[in-house]
Amino acid sequence: MTDGQVVGLLGLAMRAGQVLPGAGRALELIRQGQAGLVLMDEASSDNTRKRFGDACAHHQTECLMLPSGVLGEAIGRYGTMVAAMRPGGITEKLRGASARNDRSSTEQSICGG
Repeated sequence: MTDGQVVGLLGLAMRAGQVLPGAGRALELIRQGQAGLVLMDEASSDNTRKRFGDACAHHQTECLMLPSGVLGEAIGRYGTMVAAMRPGGITEKLRGASARNDRSSTEQSICGG
């Protein structure tokens, strides 16, 4: 999946209310067991990567690492490093594209690092 397709899907998901941007809201959704997918910017700090990598592993939530700036651009909130998506069709489409393109430059299927 190309960066443009990821941006389009994430923008649509944001407008549909399926994306919760920000570390606090994302962590809360993960802990409640309601996160279908966690998205992280590759420019996020090591501490953020570890915190969300551990939370995703503990709560069995998949995490995607996106290229620097793509997450913020896609959801219209530049500088956003972490977001969680609720389960649904768009989440499954992103997850499926990740599985098919596991080694692409667009996304990687792990966050912990």
